[in-house]
Amino acid sequence: MELIRKKYARYFRGLDADDNGVLQADDLAATATRFCARLGYEEGSPQAVDLRESCLALWHHVIAPMDGDGDGQVTSEELIAAFLGQLAADPDGFDAAIRGIATRFFTLCDRDDDGWISQDEWVALFSSTALVPEQECRRAFAAVDSDGSGRVSLEEFQRASREFFSGADPDAPGNLMFGSG
Repeated sequence: MELIRKKYARYFRGLDADDNGVLQADDLAATATRFCARLGYEEGSPQAVDLRESCLALWHHVIAPMDGDGDGQVTSEELIAAFLGQLAADPDGFDAAIRGIATRFFTLCDRDDDGWISQDEWVALFSSTALVPEQECRRAFAAVDSDGSGRVSLEEFQRASREFFSGADPDAPGNLMFGSG
């Protein structure tokens, strides 16, 4: 369980855009803005609007309900406790929710719409949305690319997401998705 706690804390740090120790809707909006800029989506384009709506939906439907004390912000402790509670209470539902979010981000990241994420698309996603250093992004990509094809399929992406959010294997490739720190 300690490994999962550490991964959730790492995920939290990546989303905390202003590094103030709490998550708010503005953090998710900033995530969308960084991602759009990195991928070259023009402000107001369908992709930019979709990404912003996806990030804000993540805030409203997943993260904001974790606000245990009702102060409009989510601490790392609140996020970790909520994720652990959801995982323990309904592992299949938790997995389905993660799979849905992963699919959405995979689709947005697949700029050339070829059904695969290239290493450059992967780096753009994780360096902009979760502030993962580029070298760590490249290391994670190589680990998740299980067949060594030089690209990541939706299935590989979903598997890695599941490993990150609910896996207890310390050697699972998905553990690297949001950086190693």
